[in-house]
Amino acid sequence: MGQQVTVEFATGHPRNNPRRGRTVLERVQHFSDSRDAAGAVTSFTATSNDFDVE
Repeated sequence: MGQQVTVEFATGHPRNNPRRGRTVLERVQHFSDSRDAAGAVTSFTATSNDFDVE
């Protein structure tokens, strides 16, 4: 308790999928969507590196 985890992600634009009712960052895993040149949207996730909680 009282510990803090900081994680930084480079991501897609939130307008690709606003994820209403959910957060963009959950459990040190990032959920987002990218859009290609043709306009197709693809979902992806990113997860932080392993870390120890002491």
